[in-house]
Amino acid sequence: MMDVEDLGEYLQEAVKSRIKERIEFNMPNSLELKEYLEELLNNPLYRDEPCTGSQRFYPFEEDVIDQVIKDLGNTSLRRYNEAFSLLLENAIYDGKKNIDIAYYDDIKSEIIGWK
Repeated sequence: MMDVEDLGEYLQEAVKSRIKERIEFNMPNSLELKEYLEELLNNPLYRDEPCTGSQRFYPFEEDVIDQVIKDLGNTSLRRYNEAFSLLLENAIYDGKKNIDIAYYDDIKSEIIGWK
C-alpha cells in the first residue's frame, strides 16, 4: 500500500507529464465584462425569467457597472466578482432593491478601498 505522501508525489508527476502547453486567458474588455455579468445575473438558477432592456443588470443600474469597471481598471476577473459580490451583499444588508450610482458612491471605499 502506498503512503499518502508517496501517492501525492506520484499523482503530481503524472499530471505534470500530461501538461503540454500553457493556457492563458486574456482579460475581457468592458463589453465582455458586462456580458459576463448579465449572464451571471440572469442565470436560470437564480431567476425564473431573465431581466431585459434597461433592467438586464438588475439589481445594478448600468452606470454603476460602468463605474466599477472604470474604478477597478485592468484587474482580474476574480476582483470584479469580489467587487460585485460585495455590492450585492451590502445592498441586501442595507435593504436596497436597486443599486444605483449614489449607493455605490456611498460605499465605494468598502468596495474599492485598496485602490
